Amino acid sequence: MSRPAPPLETVDQAIQWMIALHYQPADDDTRTRFETWRAADPQHALAWQQLQDIGNGLRQLPAGLSPQLASSALAHAAPRTAARRRALKTLGGGSAAVAALGVALWITRDTPAWRPLLAEHRTRRGERRTLTLADGSTLHLGTDSAVDIDYSPQQRRIVLRQGEILLDSAPDSHSVPRPLLVATRHGLLHALGTRFTVRLQADATLLHVLQDRVALHPAGQPAAAPVIATAGQAFRLTREQAVPADIPPHDPAAWADGVLSVRDMPLPRLLDELARHYPGRLQYADGLAPFTVSGTFQLDDIPRTLALLAESLPLHIEARSVWWRDSLHVSRRPPPAAPVR
Repeated sequence: MSRPAPPLETVDQAIQWMIALHYQPADDDTRTRFETWRAADPQHALAWQQLQDIGNGLRQLPAGLSPQLASSALAHAAPRTAARRRALKTLGGGSAAVAALGVALWITRDTPAWRPLLAEHRTRRGERRTLTLADGSTLHLGTDSAVDIDYSPQQRRIVLRQGEILLDSAPDSHSVPRPLLVATRHGLLHALGTRFTVRLQADATLLHVLQDRVALHPAGQPAAAPVIATAGQAFRLTREQAVPADIPPHDPAAWADGVLSVRDMPLPRLLDELARHYPGRLQYADGLAPFTVSGTFQLDDIPRTLALLAESLPLHIEARSVWWRDSLHVSRRPPPAAPVR
């Protein structure tokens, strides 16, 4: 049985203790007072453990940050709940706090671990957004994504910090047309009157061209001629090269409409894709590889999507609650027991 969530006031206190211990210089007295607070009530220990769980992705952040910036990052990592809204209220108000946060953002903006957290536009897991850019282009942000927009008199530049985008480019209205570029840590993608998706992975950037052409420039080969990808092609861009990639067994842009459209996709791969769009945790057992799936699946209600899958496949779906996150576990349903003679 899952343990109940601690009171919101206790969560707020845990956030402030994390800031005091990890993002400001902490002396022995601070650490002693923290240990006294944590031991004073089981709910304190529970709130601290839960905050540690959601804060795993923030542990690479540099120490010594301003309290405002650390609070903002921690609150952003929390789910969109009353607890998160309440935590945001503890950050402090007024122009002084805003100014301090702005300075801290400027100082730490180029720290790799911070880049997605400090992006101009971002989405949480399970969330999508559509932006109309200054030139009329339409930018779709996929689940758990982060971008910065940098339009200048010389170029139109979209920096993908995390996740996935779909870009519908528009002609530039400037007298001298500016190039439209998508930048990732692996290189540049130059839109040549086109519609395409870009997904950022740890070791490469994946491009799928849906219309017209895209020129790929690996970051580590600045003098090399660009590789041109045309409609219907997929490419894998690393810092050293751009090479053709296999066409995936799903529509690469369907997520922008809130669906995942697949054909003959192995079930584990489908579950991996659904997990990217689920705000909680989606796990599955071994033994599902023999199943392949075709169809169109809704992304806004993953539990319902899995329930529909279980109507046509021998699957068992178990819903759990782990800390503040809902959890789903998919396994193969055992065959019915043989009748007793």
